[in-house]
Amino acid sequence: MKKIRSSPPVCVKSRSQSREHRLPEMERLCARFFLHKFLDFIENSRRTGDIPLHRQRFLPIKRLGGAVRHGQAGGTMQQLEIEFKNLLTKEEFERIKGLFSFQPADFKLQENTYFDTEDFALKKMGCALRIRGKEGKWEWTLKEPAAGGLLETTEKLIPVAAAQIAGQARFPDGQLAGRLRELGIEPARLRPFGKLKTWRAEKKYKNGLLVLDHSVYLNKEDFELEYETGDPVSGERDFQQLLERCRIPRRKTENKIMRFYKEWIKRNEES
Repeated sequence: MKKIRSSPPVCVKSRSQSREHRLPEMERLCARFFLHKFLDFIENSRRTGDIPLHRQRFLPIKRLGGAVRHGQAGGTMQQLEIEFKNLLTKEEFERIKGLFSFQPADFKLQENTYFDTEDFALKKMGCALRIRGKEGKWEWTLKEPAAGGLLETTEKLIPVAAAQIAGQARFPDGQLAGRLRELGIEPARLRPFGKLKTWRAEKKYKNGLLVLDHSVYLNKEDFELEYETGDPVSGERDFQQLLERCRIPRRKTENKIMRFYKEWIKRNEES
């Protein structure tokens, strides 16, 4: 007797193919959702100090940028900045240059424009906002106090958007603008209040990055040594040993924007 083969129902095959087609997209959506939740947890834990400093170096913050907005050249990036710094005399600056064989061509120009509200709302919160241009590339960065360092939120900018920010204080919409609103600051309230130029040279040193800066602002110049690292404990030790090796005294050193603020206030009070 001839066997009759039964064909599988078309609807079963169709449902299976549909599931296989949908599954990768569902996985991507779920992965993206849980990654954002995890990053928010890490960021909040850092701010409240729930993560010990010696473990923070294993948890870099990097937020997915999502869709690129008008004026942006890429997504938004967050990182915890741990750095040690020391102001230098010109003679000490030259000594470091010689010790690490820095050449004139190693120093790259960075142009910074700083922003705040008219009543310095960012400064009162210990925050700072700048746009920076370096070798034709632009970005704007918000710095906020965080456990163990500063939390930096940075967005890349296309040149046209950077010019609009610097000249007209017109800020592109995006995650950084959203963060400013979370802090209670509408971007339209921000005004440029000064520029600072830095000639910077960098070199890898031990477990971090050694940075040598010569900055000019408000007809003033200063020299500075920085050491950027992921470990605050070994970073402090390595930086102190370097200063002792170069016979440079440890000096209390504020970051550039705070030095700029103080000089700006001083000059306005004198006038």
